Amino acid sequence: MSGEKKTPKTTSNIATGIAMAASIVPLVKPAIEAVRDYADKTIEERKKLIVVPKLYSSEYRTTSEQAVEILTSLGLKAVLSPTLIDDADGKYRNCINNQVIKSEPKAKQKVEPGTTVRVLYITQEVIDESQRLFNESEKRKAERLLEKSIRRSERKEKTKQVVSDVADTVKRGVGKIPSVLHKKNNDKEEHNE
Repeated sequence: MSGEKKTPKTTSNIATGIAMAASIVPLVKPAIEAVRDYADKTIEERKKLIVVPKLYSSEYRTTSEQAVEILTSLGLKAVLSPTLIDDADGKYRNCINNQVIKSEPKAKQKVEPGTTVRVLYITQEVIDESQRLFNESEKRKAERLLEKSIRRSERKEKTKQVVSDVADTVKRGVGKIPSVLHKKNNDKEEHNE
């Protein structure tokens, strides 16, 4: 060991510490067992939970019927809810009839077996309205771009006109300079004679 001699005082301190620890173990043991039982119970409950599958994605299209089959096979209940015409949005224009667009609880959440999952799917009339809204939006964008382009062209034409007017004014001014100088020189020559 380290070569230090143990004094009777150090040995008695160690013995006292061991005796205290031995007397605490019976008191702490029930608490430790309670925590262990709670952890085991929680782990078992989590193992029983089911993860809600992802029923909608831009990569694949799941119909409401397919969603019901998937949820039923996992031990969950499905309630189908069609979208309302007020839910129409340009982002739904490329959907197919009865395509799932949302679920509650959301995908990847853990739920107990038998939990009811609300499946929101899109109807053809909502898809048609979404397409109409998208077309109107694109038309408005195109009109705004055209208006901007026209205004830009008008500004360019106006700028060209201003530059042209300035250039003409300068040319006229420059054209007068030699005649003024020539006139002054002629006046000087006449006075000198």
